[in-house]
Amino acid sequence: MNPHRSLPPRSVKAVLTDMDDTVVGASHGLGPEMAEVMDALVDRGLGLAVVSGAALPRMLEQVSAKLSRPHILVGTSGSEAVRVVPGPSGPQVRPLFRHAFSEADRAEILDGIRALVAEFKLVPDTDEADQIQDRGSQITLSALGYNAPLERKRAFDPDGSVRRAWVRRLQERLGEGRFNFRVGGTTSLDITPLGVDKGSGVRQLIALQGWHARECLYFGDRFEETGNDHPVLAVMDCVEIRHPRETLALFSQLAVA
Repeated sequence: MNPHRSLPPRSVKAVLTDMDDTVVGASHGLGPEMAEVMDALVDRGLGLAVVSGAALPRMLEQVSAKLSRPHILVGTSGSEAVRVVPGPSGPQVRPLFRHAFSEADRAEILDGIRALVAEFKLVPDTDEADQIQDRGSQITLSALGYNAPLERKRAFDPDGSVRRAWVRRLQERLGEGRFNFRVGGTTSLDITPLGVDKGSGVRQLIALQGWHARECLYFGDRFEETGNDHPVLAVMDCVEIRHPRETLALFSQLAVA
C-alpha cells in the first residue's frame, strides 16, 4: 500500500501522526497554530495520537505541554505509549504499554553503534551522549547530535541514503533479523526490539482504544522502505507529508469536516 498525498474521501474517527517534520520542525515544539488545530480535532470528537521515534520525555515537552486536550503519545518508535490528560498543574500521564531491550541486547547494540561511529568517523556537533541516545526501549544514533543546528541536520542526509547504508552495516555486524532498524527524523537511525516498530505500536494502540483501522488516518514523512513510518502502511491509510505546513492544512480540513 502506498501513502496518500491528500485526505482520502471517507470519514475519520482517529488521527495518528508522526512528530518531527510532520507536526513540529526537528528539535522544536508545536507551534501555536498546530497546537490549536490539534486541540480542535479532539473537540470535534476525534481520537488523537502522536507517534514518534523520540523518547516520551521529549514528546511531553514538545507536544503535550502545548496541547489543552487529552491525547496519546506513542514514543520510541512504537515501543511505549502513554495517555496524557492536560491540567492546570501539568499533564497527567498514564502508561499504556512498554517493550524494552534485554541488558545483553542493549550492550551489544551500543557496542555496534560505537563501532559504526568510529568506522564512518561520525563527529557530533554536540557530544557523545547527544549522539547516541539509550532510551531503554529504543537506541538511537543521531549522527550530528540531537541538539545540532537544524540547518546542519536537514542538509546531512535528506533522502536517507547514508543512513540506509548504516543499517546494512549494522545488520552485518549484529546479525540480520535480530532487531528492527529504521531511518527517522533528519539524522537519526532508530533500533528497537525485533517486531517492535511504529506499525506494531499503532496496531497495539488501536486495539487498546477499540478503534478500527479503517476509521484511522496516519500522517508521516518517512514512508520509504527503511523509514520509520513505513510499517504503518500495513496497518491503516497513511498520508505522506513533506512539511508541517501541509499537515496544518490537512488537519484544518479535518477539524471542520
